[in-house]
Amino acid sequence: MVELTKKRMSKTVFGYMFSMLFVSMALALFLPVTALYLADDVHASKFQIGMFFTVQGLFTIILSQFVARYSDIYGGRKPIIIWGSICGALTCLVFTQTRNYSLILLTGAFIYSMAQIGSQLFASAREYCIYSGRNVYTFTSILRVFFALAWVIGPPAALYTVGVYGFNFVYYANIAVYALVITAVVTLLPNTSQFRKEDAGEIKKIRLFSEPSVAFLCLTTVCVFVCNNMYLITMPQYVTKELDFPIRFVGIFVAAAAAMEMPIMVISSQLARRISMKYIILFGLGCGVVFGALVPVASTVGGFIAIQIVNALFIGIYTTLGMLYFQELMPKIPGQSTTLFTSSIAIGSIAAGGISGIIAESLGYVFVFYTNIIVSLLGFISMSLVRKI
Repeated sequence: MVELTKKRMSKTVFGYMFSMLFVSMALALFLPVTALYLADDVHASKFQIGMFFTVQGLFTIILSQFVARYSDIYGGRKPIIIWGSICGALTCLVFTQTRNYSLILLTGAFIYSMAQIGSQLFASAREYCIYSGRNVYTFTSILRVFFALAWVIGPPAALYTVGVYGFNFVYYANIAVYALVITAVVTLLPNTSQFRKEDAGEIKKIRLFSEPSVAFLCLTTVCVFVCNNMYLITMPQYVTKELDFPIRFVGIFVAAAAAMEMPIMVISSQLARRISMKYIILFGLGCGVVFGALVPVASTVGGFIAIQIVNALFIGIYTTLGMLYFQELMPKIPGQSTTLFTSSIAIGSIAAGGISGIIAESLGYVFVFYTNIIVSLLGFISMSLVRKI
């Protein structure tokens, strides 16, 4: 194995933090503006916009799991991260050059699906931590903070830029972000395949759902992100149409929750060194039940901002410890375990769109939040059946 000097280790730590910030920034710049881009510049229908995100999400789930298995068996996460960044940049370039919906759909489905590299970066960081003797929980939570920080900065910056300079400027800026990721990965990140002890034959025999706990943890993750995305889809319409809040407060509510999540991520990872992760996650899921009950009764701007701390506990705890739980259940296949976590998030996100639309249309916005109480309870029950770590 290659020995790492302290100087090299400090550069590597910086490289992971820098790469995670800008991998997340690429998503934070791309996703919030793309629905508007499809509607305003491509003139896509509501159905076509929904189809774009559904197809893209399904291809991401399928392709990322194949890539994760390959990376666990044969190593080479660094080239995969570089290739994914290139695919992200190519997608943005295509979006600047055409307004043809069919071409954009094909690009989003096939090319952009390969640009989802966050799981590989987290898996690489875990392998580096184990080799270098760093605490996996602490380092993962720090990387999660950088991931969340991009979502505090990125969406407001992207939406402002669209208003001033147009969509093409945002996509060109995103190409520059991917270039920064590639530079950091090439120059600062280690080839973690050197750190592995298991051979390819041993890893090939491992199956994702070798124990029931994995399936229950997947169900818990789906429930959490059904709730999160139903809230994010419904809340802007609810607060502007039923509570008559100015639209600018929608961004404030989202940013407030994201900012509160960052210290919660660090604190929860430190607590996990002393308390079972399962109990901390169950507390977070309980907060999800409480948040679903609080949203319909928060009728003022101040009240809505105040309840974001409960939302932050719900999402901040699970996004940090949920991924670690997957990795701890399947420690020899960090790529597949981390990708299974993100795939479960994607399934929850896809399901949330259809469920929230049906409920809001037939019963009203407030019943979406009541549904979140039930789904959070289902997640709590499912998590209680997961093996304790």
